[in-house]
Amino acid sequence: MQSMVVSSNRTPRSFFQELSLKPNPARDVFSICIDNGREALQSATLYDGLGRVVEQYGAASLSSSIDVAHLPRGVYSLIAEDTKGEMYRSRVVLQ
Repeated sequence: MQSMVVSSNRTPRSFFQELSLKPNPARDVFSICIDNGREALQSATLYDGLGRVVEQYGAASLSSSIDVAHLPRGVYSLIAEDTKGEMYRSRVVLQ
């Protein structure tokens, strides 16, 4: 079995950038708030506290409020990707 060493001369950076979700905590809906200088989001995935995929959203869903009234209370993670492939994450508490 051969060993392989992978190296990179790229400057390390954080894999995820922060994303603002409002209101947080949320009850029935929340919105994703991004700065005007950022690219538009193209997709997002909502995970429960155990890391299971709860819902997936496309670009059209992300431009409006996201309905979470049907989900149980708890802490959820949202991971989103913009049109340039940059990744964003945030947590939202559902009450």
